[in-house]
Amino acid sequence: MTTPQRIHSLDSIRGIAMLGILFMNIAAIALPDAAYVNPCWRDGSCTSTDLWVYSFQQLFFDARFMTLFCLMFGAGMALLWQKLNDKNYPAKRVLVRRLSWLLLFGALHGIFIWQGDILISYALAGLLVVVTKMLQRQPKTLITVGVSLFIAGHVFIGIIWLLYPWIPEDMAVEFAAGYTLSPDETSDQIALWQGPYSGQIYEQFLAVLELLFGTVFTGMFLIWFGLMILGIALYKLNIFHRGLAPALQWGLLAIGLGLSGINLALAWDNQFQSARNLYSAWNTMAALPVALAYLSLLARWCHKHQRAIPMVSAVGRMAFTFYIFQSMTMVLLFRWIAPELYGQLDRLSLFAVALVMTALQITLANLYLRKWQQGPLEKGWRYLTYRGVKASGNEQQL
Repeated sequence: MTTPQRIHSLDSIRGIAMLGILFMNIAAIALPDAAYVNPCWRDGSCTSTDLWVYSFQQLFFDARFMTLFCLMFGAGMALLWQKLNDKNYPAKRVLVRRLSWLLLFGALHGIFIWQGDILISYALAGLLVVVTKMLQRQPKTLITVGVSLFIAGHVFIGIIWLLYPWIPEDMAVEFAAGYTLSPDETSDQIALWQGPYSGQIYEQFLAVLELLFGTVFTGMFLIWFGLMILGIALYKLNIFHRGLAPALQWGLLAIGLGLSGINLALAWDNQFQSARNLYSAWNTMAALPVALAYLSLLARWCHKHQRAIPMVSAVGRMAFTFYIFQSMTMVLLFRWIAPELYGQLDRLSLFAVALVMTALQITLANLYLRKWQQGPLEKGWRYLTYRGVKASGNEQQL
C-alpha cells in the first residue's frame, strides 16, 4: 500500500463524516435545544412528518457521523505521528501544540459562533492520547483499551439512565420539561437567538461550560477517548484502506440499526420527554457499529477503485475549515439573515437545507483546491503548530 492511497481513503471518509454531521447539527442551530432530542418539543405536539424524519435521522445520522469523525481524528493523529517521526520532528511537542491550538479554536467557536462545539472535547481527548502514549501502542492493546473505555463510558451513562425513576419528582419534572417547551418558553428562546449578540455570547459561554462538564460527568469523555484510541488501532491495522470483511461489515450495520431501533422504540414510548432519551446508552452505543460499517463501505470503495471518492475527498482535506463554515453559515442564516425562520421550519425543511449546504460545500471545496493546496484554517493551524519547530539533524519540510 502506498501512502498516497492511504491519504486518499482517509480524506474521503473524513469528507463524508463532515458532511453528515450537519444533518443533525442543523436541528440544534435552527431550533431550540429541546428539539435535538424531542421532535415534539413544541408544547408536546408534532406532525407525523417530523416524527418520521427524526426517526430516520436517529437511525442513520445521529451520533454516527460524529463517531466516524472521532475515529478519523484518532487515525489522523496516528498518521501525523508517523510522518513526524519519519522526518525527525519532535512528534510529541508538535502534537501537543497542535491540540492546544485546537482547544483554543474550539473555545472561540463555542463561545462566539455556536455553542454545540466538539473541538474542545476532541482536543482534550487527543491530549490525553498523547500523554498516555497511546500512539506508540500495538493494535491489540489499543483495541483492548479503546473498547474498555467505550464500554465504561456507556456503563456510566446506563447508570444515569437506570437511576432516572428514583430521582426526586421535582427534578424528574424539570428534566422532562426541558424537552418540551411551552409557548412562553418557545417565545423566550426565539427572542434570545434573535436578540442582541451580547446576550447570545453569554448564553453560549454558559452552554460551553455545561457541555464541557456534562461530557466529563456523564461518561461521554471516556467514549470520545476510547473512540480515538480505536481510530489509531484501525489505522495501524490498515482498515481505513481495505475496510472490513463484508460479513462483518453488514453484521455491524445490522447490530447498530437493531440497537437504534430499540432506542427509538423507548423514545416513542415515553413520548421523547424523559431524561432516558437524552442519556440513553443505546443510541451512542449503536453509533459505533454503524460508523464502522460506514467506514468499511467507504474504504472498500476507495480500495476497489484505487482512488478517492470523487468530489467528496476535497471536503475531507478541508474538514476543519468546513466544520467552522457550517456553523457560521447556519448561524448567520437563522439568527441574522433570516431570523424569522428560527424555530419555525419543520425537520423535512431543515433536511432540505442541509442537502443544499452539502452541495455548496462540495462545490466550494473542489473550486478552492484547484488553486490552493490547503484550506485557510488548515493553513493557519499548521503555521501556528510548526512555528519555530525544526526537525533534528537536517531540516526537512513536512
